[in-house]
Amino acid sequence: MKPVKIMQTGDLHLDMPFSGGSLPYEKAQKRRQDLKDNFLHILQLARDKEADLLLITGDLFEHQYVDRATISFIDQQFARCSDMRIFISPGNHDPALKNSYYRTYPWKSPVHIFCEKSIDRVPIPSLETDIHGFGWDQWQLFENPLSQYRASDTKRLNIFMGHGEVNVGEQQGAYCPLRVEEVEAAGGDYLAAGHVHRYKTYESQGRVIAQYAGSPEPLHFGETGDHGVLFGQLSKSESKWEFIKTQRKRYEVLAVPAETVSDSEQLSSLLEEKEIELDEKLLIRLVLEGAYDPDAPPSSRELKTRLKESCFFAEVKDNSRPDYDLKQMQKEYANTLIGDFIDKMLERIEGAVLKEEKERLTQSLYIGLDALTGRRRDLV
Repeated sequence: MKPVKIMQTGDLHLDMPFSGGSLPYEKAQKRRQDLKDNFLHILQLARDKEADLLLITGDLFEHQYVDRATISFIDQQFARCSDMRIFISPGNHDPALKNSYYRTYPWKSPVHIFCEKSIDRVPIPSLETDIHGFGWDQWQLFENPLSQYRASDTKRLNIFMGHGEVNVGEQQGAYCPLRVEEVEAAGGDYLAAGHVHRYKTYESQGRVIAQYAGSPEPLHFGETGDHGVLFGQLSKSESKWEFIKTQRKRYEVLAVPAETVSDSEQLSSLLEEKEIELDEKLLIRLVLEGAYDPDAPPSSRELKTRLKESCFFAEVKDNSRPDYDLKQMQKEYANTLIGDFIDKMLERIEGAVLKEEKERLTQSLYIGLDALTGRRRDLV
């Protein structure tokens, strides 16, 4: 049989608000537009590659934030892809609830949406292929949809798709587990999976059997590295795939000892050393760590200003602290305001139960000592 050409994507999260962090409103709006631009780019890639199938493995949009205009936009763009079959398996961010646009919107484009948690089969006679898919129809799904399912004709190409945790061997992911061994037992030739935002591939007997394309656009500072989509040619005898980078923006997290980047000149040298280019596509987080000379604190505001001049977005997280000798200071300032402050703060830190509370109190101790000893420190 002729190989089937497949474009695989998922986890686009259209209409994501980007409101959970420190991104300003105007920047958040631009990031939402990045998601739509990336979506358009993926569809154009699929057309350019003359894909037979476009598989969208869940979290296409954010159910709680998406509006009808965005759904209409999606539908219109799908309608321009008349030469390919489009399949969607809703995930945990876009579940096919009763009020979901997956069920209530009058889709005009040739798209098939798997709206039930039980696997459904869609035959494509012209490709000698069956698509087997399921969709989240509730906010939480812990069931294993593959455990009792079997493909009806293993002579055809059987492609499975869904949103969940791919498991191999002894792994025990509970979040809608998709076990590779069960894909094979069900007669599947390939599993297109969504939910994990990084590209990941699984092989069996020298053949790619399952993959996450990951999110085509990184969504926060926990998603550094390359992001894109998968294009493959699949048949009963071969499974060939390529990862295509699509991201509009990129995230970088740079954790450094505070004493090494006390000013913008040192920061520039560090960025050059790390081969990090400052441009309008970059969102960067600089994390200052460790101890520094109390009389030479890092200039957090200067560092942030330097980064903001050249980047789409920049933030500085100062987890560093002045290198005070607390035991020596307790002796030196005994029976004074400073000594009493150190004693009481150390007592509160010792009694704190939660890690976050200990960290907050420790930071307060050093900020207070800076103030009491007449030192100035930038607080970002």
